Amino acid sequence: MQEIIISIKPQYSSMIFSGAKTVELRKKIGVLFKPGRRIYIYSSSPVKMLAGEATIASIELSAPSTIEQIAFEKSCISKEDFDKYFLKSNEAFAIYLENVIEYDSKVPLDRLRAAGITPPQSYCYVAQDIIFDLIK
Repeated sequence: MQEIIISIKPQYSSMIFSGAKTVELRKKIGVLFKPGRRIYIYSSSPVKMLAGEATIASIELSAPSTIEQIAFEKSCISKEDFDKYFLKSNEAFAIYLENVIEYDSKVPLDRLRAAGITPPQSYCYVAQDIIFDLIK
């Protein structure tokens, strides 16, 4: 079985772990993104660690203008950053998160690479046994 690793900027991943950010916004998602699926959160540079996980509660697909208000209330993004991110997009995915866990022992980049994982720009799929070995 494949697991999802999603890259999130540290300023946003910390807000997910604090509970302030409950929606992750994306222009595209993969076929395995479904309610009930676990996602593993890679906090990108400068943190560069697999920092935690969450469950996808639901996913909303619509035009960026339609999810704009949700974005400001639940995804902790400024109007300027929202507009810049979705500038040439016709679609916006709002991924609602639940059951968020921040790891006490985060997995650093060198351990991910040693396991054959290259941190994604957006997301990637990794074999379940590899993830489980890293986070146990």
